Amino acid sequence: MAGEAVKNALVWVKAVFALVLSVTIVFTFLKVVQRARHKERAALLEYRARTGQLRAEVEAMSARLEDWSRESAALKAAAGEAYVTVTGESVDALKKAAAEADMKASRGKIPVPEGPEPKKQEPAPRDEVAGPPPGILSREELERLRAREQGQAKPDAESGTAGKAPEKAPAGPRPATQPDAGAKPGAEQEQVAEKAAAPETPPDPEAAFREQVLRIVSGAEEAEEYASRARVTRSKALALADEIMAAPRAVVAEKKVRQLAHMVSGLRAEETHVTAGIDSLREAGQAVEETRRQTVEQREQQRLAAEKRRQEAERRALQQKEMAAAREMAVELKPLVKEYRFNEAAQKARNLMAGFQTEPGRKAAAELLDRCERMEEVKKHVIGRLNAGPFAWGWGFGAQAVDVIGADEKSVKLKTGDVFWTGVSMPQMVKFLDYVLDDKNIRPRARGRLYLGAALICADAGAPENVDRYSRAAVDLAAEVQADVDRLLK
Repeated sequence: MAGEAVKNALVWVKAVFALVLSVTIVFTFLKVVQRARHKERAALLEYRARTGQLRAEVEAMSARLEDWSRESAALKAAAGEAYVTVTGESVDALKKAAAEADMKASRGKIPVPEGPEPKKQEPAPRDEVAGPPPGILSREELERLRAREQGQAKPDAESGTAGKAPEKAPAGPRPATQPDAGAKPGAEQEQVAEKAAAPETPPDPEAAFREQVLRIVSGAEEAEEYASRARVTRSKALALADEIMAAPRAVVAEKKVRQLAHMVSGLRAEETHVTAGIDSLREAGQAVEETRRQTVEQREQQRLAAEKRRQEAERRALQQKEMAAAREMAVELKPLVKEYRFNEAAQKARNLMAGFQTEPGRKAAAELLDRCERMEEVKKHVIGRLNAGPFAWGWGFGAQAVDVIGADEKSVKLKTGDVFWTGVSMPQMVKFLDYVLDDKNIRPRARGRLYLGAALICADAGAPENVDRYSRAAVDLAAEVQADVDRLLK
């Protein structure tokens, strides 16, 4: 009985141990599974967070590339307008010409034929290079000795010891003088000297301008190409990011994250390239805009200068025309002046001056008008004086003289009848002038003005011998008349 009880107890112990072991194994398995699940979930969260960062970076880089593409496109458009403004040609023509020039340059290159490979020199036998015979220096020792002697000869010459005998070199054959390995042949040295002496060609501003425009155009096209690729990359990256967010396992997510990181790396390289080029495009754009501005200013200055020259030429032509018309009018007024029709002559001069536009022309017409008005003033004064009282023996000379009893604008009234002013001779007019100007009741300044008018009548109507007499009398009576005498009787 006791043995059976022990056996039963052992069975129970084994059963309990097996149960405990099974529970422990199950619990450990569940714990491992739970830990793996936690690790899987943490890895997925990490990959998703990394994906979010990469997605944001892709969005930011794509936006910057789009901005730079738009900026470069604006620079390209501005450069095209500037090129049209400066040269009058389109950018397409410039690109075509540049492509043709590149093609011609590539065709002009002559390929250099490849010669046969130089033969490798086999090493000399050992007995040929063993060294010089006894008592004779080797080539290397001779060259070192010669260099040492030359280095000692220079300080001896500088210190004034050139007269001393140099040390004797050891006996043996002297090596032939070797040419300088760095020296160039004579023909090449002459070419180098000619290039150094030739004046530097100044840079061509037009070529530099075209080069800058081409650089902007090519840079803008390249930026657009990068932006287009960035759009495709962005679309793929966003789709891949969505797949990562929906990935059920970390292994799948990890693989896709690596793919996404590779895309972002390529996008970074493209952004770095565009970033380095956009600053260059901006500088070129500023230079092109400055050239355009200077060209526009220069053309505007040229246009204004041409317009000024045209206006000046028109003004000179009009001035010459008006001066010629004034001279013609002076000739045309001569018959009226000789008939003492000063009022009509003044009206013609007044009409002429109203149509003139230049200052010299108006000045010449005003001078004609001034002369006619002064002569008309003298005539009116003569008529007034003749109407004031009879001029005894005023008409004619000698025994033929008769009294003048009055006058008006049309005629002179004599005791024997009327005579039109057109029938008054110049000597008779001088007699009337002397009669009127001899009136002491007239103020000196007014008499001086009348004397000047009388001198003008004599000058224009045909009595030049009286001009000097009347003009001197005018200045004697009124010194301020001198300026008018110099101007009208020059």
